[in-house]
Amino acid sequence: MKLLPILILGTIVMFLAGVIAPRRSKRLEAWVDKRLRKGRRKSERNAGRIGDLTAKSLAYGQRLADGAVKYGRRVRTWLPV
Repeated sequence: MKLLPILILGTIVMFLAGVIAPRRSKRLEAWVDKRLRKGRRKSERNAGRIGDLTAKSLAYGQRLADGAVKYGRRVRTWLPV
């Protein structure tokens, strides 16, 4: 249950990074994706349902973070300069 607050906080940070600094947020996005991919690979090696559940939740978190930063960049284009 510790994963859900981390995903929510990470999504908010990624959104704000996309709004505040859209170009620099690409580096942050790549860093987060690398960490989540690494965690997903480790969890896929675990046997049983717990490993599958962890891998699926990390994949969902990666999609959520990518969508948040993408939407943050979109919101940035709507704001005045």
